[in-house]
Amino acid sequence: SGVIGDARNVDVYRIELSAGDKLRIESIAARVGSLLDPTLTLYDAQGRTVSSNDDHAGSRDSRIEATIQKPGSYFVTVQDANDAGGPHFAYLLRIAR
Repeated sequence: SGVIGDARNVDVYRIELSAGDKLRIESIAARVGSLLDPTLTLYDAQGRTVSSNDDHAGSRDSRIEATIQKPGSYFVTVQDANDAGGPHFAYLLRIAR
């Protein structure tokens, strides 16, 4: 869980993945009354975008599904789509393989 506490804040999570991992990353914010409009982005170790999502299935919440091609470190970022933040911009991040 986390909070985008200030405007233009970005939370970053590092995960280690193997080739062939089927990954699902999901933000839960709007569904629980948070003001956050989360944007998720998955980056590889070289900083290249693997996948990104702003809104999923008619919700402000986001979800990424990806199959990993190369093993290594990856980074997931969570930020507000409008670069807003504050104490009411909380979220839960689910990462599943």
